[in-house]
Amino acid sequence: MPDIDPATRSPGEHYRELGLTVRALIPLMRDPQVKEQLTFLALQYESLADGIAAVSDSLRAVSSQGIDNDSACPGASQAPTG
Repeated sequence: MPDIDPATRSPGEHYRELGLTVRALIPLMRDPQVKEQLTFLALQYESLADGIAAVSDSLRAVSSQGIDNDSACPGASQAPTG
């Protein structure tokens, strides 16, 4: 696994690397149930990485458009009335 500076690492990259590491372990296992569980774990890490990247991309798009939080989420800054 390459040594990546955390400052330049894209969001979710850590989880993508964990998924790859888990996948590298799968062929070393003999028990089919363990292989299945490791495959599931790798998929979970990859899905988490994809989700983090999507949120990061969305936030980057919103900030590049100059949209502030109040207009992006109407009513978010208003105190509840009771």
